[in-house]
Amino acid sequence: MVYSPPPGFDFNAAAAQARAEYPDETLNITFVQGNSAYAIITQTAEWLSEASTGFIALHGGPAERKPPAFHEPAARQMFYSSSAFTLYDPEGGKGLLAFLTDAKRYPDLLGAKNLAYAFQHELAHLVAEGGATKTVSVLAAAIDAHRNAPEKEILMMQQMEIVADCLGALNSLRLGLITPDDVETVAARRAARAEKDPAHDTSAALRALMQALDENKISALTPQSAKKMAEAHAAKFAPRL
Repeated sequence: MVYSPPPGFDFNAAAAQARAEYPDETLNITFVQGNSAYAIITQTAEWLSEASTGFIALHGGPAERKPPAFHEPAARQMFYSSSAFTLYDPEGGKGLLAFLTDAKRYPDLLGAKNLAYAFQHELAHLVAEGGATKTVSVLAAAIDAHRNAPEKEILMMQQMEIVADCLGALNSLRLGLITPDDVETVAARRAARAEKDPAHDTSAALRALMQALDENKISALTPQSAKKMAEAHAAKFAPRL
């Protein structure tokens, strides 16, 4: 297996590759990128203005369509919560991957690897079973029903993060974007932040995944086999609700 981390990150090339490798899963996904908060917020607000009224209502908005300017506060909150995020509207069958192309905002790895891995992680939220697509409406409803039980919210979020990190790692390795040592770096950073951010503590699942892999298995991975492997592996580590 030859690892050749890119000298720089090309968002448009990464999005095009994602569409080529996961054509069905990304059919109705909008890829949004920018190098400023304003660019991400305005494009996200535009997407929200076209989302189904059911999706907006599920997330606390009015059950009627509103212009993009109305959605800018919500988009701003999403951006400042995370520089990269995904949304999926199950009623409308559409998704969004929003991504700030600033490596300093992604602390898990270094340089272009930050952006390459972060992109694969966010993509996994949309293409993997359990990453978000199949669970987002259930998750939102359950969180709303358990406002006084934050531990439930954390565990449900952790389910999605485990799937996303496993597939993000497998695809990044398969494409030669990062090395196995880089995955350990991600796991170590996740573990170090576990007390403050338990929902993103995927360290045990990532480390177990790497123990089950070798160079030959990584080289043999395809987009779909990586997806199936990540889903099956993540299921073993899904927290009990």
